[in-house]
Amino acid sequence: MQKHHNLELTGTLSCVPLNTTKPFTKYVFQRTRAGHGNVITDTARKQQVRIWVKGTPSFSSAQTGARGRLALAVGAWQALDANSKKTWQDQASNTGLNAFQLFIKNYCNTHAPAAHTIWDKGNTTWDSNTTFFD
Repeated sequence: MQKHHNLELTGTLSCVPLNTTKPFTKYVFQRTRAGHGNVITDTARKQQVRIWVKGTPSFSSAQTGARGRLALAVGAWQALDANSKKTWQDQASNTGLNAFQLFIKNYCNTHAPAAHTIWDKGNTTWDSNTTFFD
């Protein structure tokens, strides 16, 4: 008697997915909640296949500015005393966010982008601080 084993793939592959008319290109195979998958041969529908999409470069000026603002927000959170964090916890109770997430969201929405470089805490200037990155 021969046993059949199902092969579960996860990761990025260059292929043509089985039983499809999709083109040969890069695909991402990933697990998903039962019933939400789209791989025909997976009877439990726990696998999803989608075309791989190249992300934006992590060194773009927009992402560098966002990381700078987040770094400042995290520093501000860490500087809060216990009573202030408790206040944020109370405010977050009905939002679906935790106190840290609500604080970071609020900080990023109410503070301007950092006007200096992230890597040296603003010690480097080359144009008398007239250039700002958002």
